Amino acid sequence: MKKKLLVFCIGCLIISNTYSQTQQDSINAYNKVNKWAVVKLTIAYMEDLRDWTPDKEKSNVNKIRKEEFDDYIALEKKYEEYSEVIDLKYFETSLKDNWSGTKDAVFEKYQNELLGSIKTNSYHFQNVQFIPKKTTSIINRKKAIATINKKYNFLLPKVEKEIVRDEVISPKTDLNPITVNNKSNSNFGNIIVYLALVIAVLFILFLKYKLSKAKKRSRNNQNSRGKESRNNIATQNEITFSNRAIQTLNDRIESLQKEISKLKNEKYSNKDRMWRGEVEESFEDIKSLPVDLTAPKAQQAITKSIYFPSPFENNRFANEDVSNTEKPSSLYVAEINKTTNQGRISLIETADLSRALNSPDTYLETVCSYENSYNPSAKGIKVIEDGEVVLVGEDWVVNPKIKIKFI
Repeated sequence: MKKKLLVFCIGCLIISNTYSQTQQDSINAYNKVNKWAVVKLTIAYMEDLRDWTPDKEKSNVNKIRKEEFDDYIALEKKYEEYSEVIDLKYFETSLKDNWSGTKDAVFEKYQNELLGSIKTNSYHFQNVQFIPKKTTSIINRKKAIATINKKYNFLLPKVEKEIVRDEVISPKTDLNPITVNNKSNSNFGNIIVYLALVIAVLFILFLKYKLSKAKKRSRNNQNSRGKESRNNIATQNEITFSNRAIQTLNDRIESLQKEISKLKNEKYSNKDRMWRGEVEESFEDIKSLPVDLTAPKAQQAITKSIYFPSPFENNRFANEDVSNTEKPSSLYVAEINKTTNQGRISLIETADLSRALNSPDTYLETVCSYENSYNPSAKGIKVIEDGEVVLVGEDWVVNPKIKIKFI
């Protein structure tokens, strides 16, 4: 069942990603053409207004409009071919002298529509809303829109071109039935995609909740087994220590008995020599040696306290971050055996825990297990049970984790 859910979620994500890529392709192509489109539509207005074409001779132009015609010819030739880099400021300056009315009434309107207030999912040039007034014909405007759409379609990926070609609007009508149908299908497809994404997210959250519960049960079982193992080790250590103490005591008693026997033999030998007159009775009584029959004390383990900042990954602190004194950045303290490089570790409850409460996934979750759920409004943290830490290579590894509670 879990495998089927996982496959379903992956499929939904792939559909979403494909849709996002198609949308981004349209945006990229639109942004490459929109400035050129503003210029082409403005020049088309000049042609429709004066009924000029580049093929006409200058001699046929009214002398009063000769300067307008010259400016038009220069602009038409300059922007006839597509260019991704268009300087609209320069084009606007070219209109100020003889085409100032066109600049205000046409150029700025096209600029606002195609570069300014762009609506979502409208990254194309099929329906240019603004139509200039005071023109007897819009033939050149339609030609310009067809040229712009041709360039826009050329810049789209192959799949996107097929979609846009189906949605091209007929030059004789404002709306094509095929376009309306495609848009309806697109909207319906969007709804299905979003619905699938919502279902996928809910399934992911459900699986994450189940996984979290399974991990929590596993940690509790590990902690129980760890406690039993530590208790067994402590009992074995006590028995071993007692046996060693008894053996040491027996060896000491046997040594003292041999020493006493030796001293007695020397005393009797001296007395025999005295009766024979070989030695004077001037020796002093031999004082008995003190006998310490107490068991030797167990050597105390030498420990030290070290302090850690935040862990660098799950269950691990970097050895280079360890300090022997508490610092403002210290969040954890451990009592370490100098010989074995292992010991108990705990959270410093009196430290500045604001960072940990604001980012628990970075400072807490990696080395702590929670008794209660994380609460963003929590004011402090209480340690329920210390963890264990040991030096492995260049890292201090925490296992089991510190058990804490948010208060």
